[in-house]
Amino acid sequence: MHGVTDWAIGWFSAKADLLKSSKRLIARWWRIQRDNGQGRWAYLFDAGLISEEEAARMGDRVWRGCEEAW
Repeated sequence: MHGVTDWAIGWFSAKADLLKSSKRLIARWWRIQRDNGQGRWAYLFDAGLISEEEAARMGDRVWRGCEEAW
């Protein structure tokens, strides 16, 4: 836990697909957290570009060990 709510986890080109690239970055960040002993997140305080339902599906896949490309 870093004690912050805003954290830069990566970047991608302005020409890249926003949704697909965002999902890829988030999944990569979550896998890093998972691989370092972090349990799956318990709460999603607010959805944005990625819906609450899609974030939950992504979290389920990451914490099950799925390494799929987003």
